Amino acid sequence: MEGVTGLMGRAGLFKFMWKFPSAARMTQIALGKATPWSGLAFAAFLLYAAAALVATHGHPSAWMLEYGGSLPAAISHAAYGAPLGQYDTNVYAVFFDLNRTGVTAQSVERAVEEVARGTLSHGTTVIANEGIGAGQPLFMGFAAALFGPHLSSFTYLFLLLMAVSTIAFTARFSDDRLFMVPLTFAALSVMLLTPMIFDQVTLDEMPIGGNRYFGMLGVLPALHLFFDLREEPQDLSQKRAVATGAQVVLLVLVILVRSGSAYLLGLIALGALGRLRAIWSDRPRRSRFLREARRLLLIGVASLTIMVALVPDYLRYGRVFGHVWHRAFVSLALHPDWPFGNLREVYDCTKVIPQGLNRRNADDNGMCVWWAYPPNRARSPGELVEKVYGPEYQNLMRSTLLEVIRSYPRQALELYTYYKPLALWQTVRRGFEIEWRDASGPLLWLVAVQILLFLGFTVHDARARRSETAWRLGAIPILFVLSLPSQFLAWSSLHTGVEVVFYLYCLIGAALAFAVRALGRIKARKAI
Repeated sequence: MEGVTGLMGRAGLFKFMWKFPSAARMTQIALGKATPWSGLAFAAFLLYAAAALVATHGHPSAWMLEYGGSLPAAISHAAYGAPLGQYDTNVYAVFFDLNRTGVTAQSVERAVEEVARGTLSHGTTVIANEGIGAGQPLFMGFAAALFGPHLSSFTYLFLLLMAVSTIAFTARFSDDRLFMVPLTFAALSVMLLTPMIFDQVTLDEMPIGGNRYFGMLGVLPALHLFFDLREEPQDLSQKRAVATGAQVVLLVLVILVRSGSAYLLGLIALGALGRLRAIWSDRPRRSRFLREARRLLLIGVASLTIMVALVPDYLRYGRVFGHVWHRAFVSLALHPDWPFGNLREVYDCTKVIPQGLNRRNADDNGMCVWWAYPPNRARSPGELVEKVYGPEYQNLMRSTLLEVIRSYPRQALELYTYYKPLALWQTVRRGFEIEWRDASGPLLWLVAVQILLFLGFTVHDARARRSETAWRLGAIPILFVLSLPSQFLAWSSLHTGVEVVFYLYCLIGAALAFAVRALGRIKARKAI
């Protein structure tokens, strides 16, 4: 791994402003006109970014979800000139060989170092196909091109985008809504002391900057757009327009990378409907709101169009977004009686997958149904592989899932009312295991300072006695509720349920803010 000097040197966070003049310009605007509390809110991000770099430096990840597709595609783009989202077959072969020798954080890093030299002969280029959509290979390809073909590049770009989102938020809001920034980063910082970092299996599945963690980038953009659409703005300045537009672009990227983060749109829709209901009878205000909403929608559509155009083959093969129905189907393996009844015989794939339908390797169950699909008997193996995770594959997963639920209603009821809620409870329980003894001294200090900063904001907000704080914090429980369906549609584990754990930490922070505010009111009454 790169040392601390590497972190802050050639490709470190402090190089961001040189590579991104637009981000530097936004910082100038924000810091030039913002209050001291806006600066402290941005300091909350800096503390989290430093803590995340310390944590990832001491605990590297194997990038298990990405090493078989997005990672070789990113290195192929940066070091061998392959198109975005496609890997060179000779580069892929190095990573594929890890399945034989063992996939660990160290072996993946060695593979990256080997192929990053650019000395391999060029092979053919193939679209990456992990089934997670176009966003992750697009993001990782840009990261490797900007910061070099290194594992740390993906964390750097993720943190940079989070910095842009924070700058936009602090530039737009200077009232009690600013509290959302330290609340967000206090929760994320405390989570660096949980098994998300210290359990290697979880870390390998969910590195910072990886697909399953990417939804954390969408929180501030969603809150920003919710507040902007829910409350009628007092000004229509260019600064507000730029900040809100930047958040739209970031949110589109988040949903393109992590399809499960689409629940964030629910909060924005609630905000828009709430404001529309309040102003419906006032035609000028309604027209102004509809123009604003149309502008944001056009920015979103344009952003999505440009992003997809950069990786056109994903649109061609119908793989722009993640495979929702595959996840829903393979989650049936959570039930201890899986495979139910004679399903192993109905979907007999033992000629290709010897174990057939099974509980141990749940992802194989989707492939098993695909290989047993009658129309596929007339297709060549190459055509079958090419169509995996495509529209026909997804339709098959959906119809098979519904057929299994209809055929085995008792097992389905048990799965969705007992086994999946149990998995969710275990996710929450593990997410609240603070393993501070395994943390390094610098990490503990950074998290401690972050908590103190959050407490400072809490006391400041309580003393300001802002009446809007209560309902604005209500966005957190709404997001928590909206994040739950994905845990039941697919499955819940610590590496797939990071959003749920995050919102619970935020709810604790919000409860603390309410408690401090209540104590302040009690003291004020006694003083009278």
